[in-house]
Amino acid sequence: MKKRDPLPDVNVGAGCMAERFFARFCWGEDAGQSAIEFALCLPLLLLIVTGILTFGLALNNYVSLTEATSVGARQLGISRGQTNDPCALGAATIAAAAPLLKNTGSTTGLGYSFTVYTTATSSTTYSSGTPSCTSAVLTQGQPVTVRVTYPCVLKVFQANYMPTCQLTAQTTEVVQ
Repeated sequence: MKKRDPLPDVNVGAGCMAERFFARFCWGEDAGQSAIEFALCLPLLLLIVTGILTFGLALNNYVSLTEATSVGARQLGISRGQTNDPCALGAATIAAAAPLLKNTGSTTGLGYSFTVYTTATSSTTYSSGTPSCTSAVLTQGQPVTVRVTYPCVLKVFQANYMPTCQLTAQTTEVVQ
């Protein structure tokens, strides 16, 4: 029995290239081998690509959280005497600077902690879902430390590989 030529010497019309391309997959002794290899490698390839994308999203959340914390600390550092509740203003600034991070409360969203120094050795920490403090606690020339936490989710195909993952950003500014 004569073997069929895998690449027929046909030179007719626009379909010529397509016929030559698909002829490689349909004729010959290795028919279907590449399709089976692809089917075996595809799940692993999808798992790796999905893991890379999930890690990229978590890294994006961390960068957003860090920038928002920096903006909130600057706002808190310059708000002495300008508002009755500088901690709430700082928390609102952080939430506005990171709109893609869910801010639905302290357990599932952003968690705030403001440490206000009244002297070099004495400090008070305000933390809750939305911390509240008075403008009188801010002392000019003393630092304020803003610490924000956000839960990260590293789920790949419904498997959470780090269920206790927590992103944390901290910035210290001097009160003006």
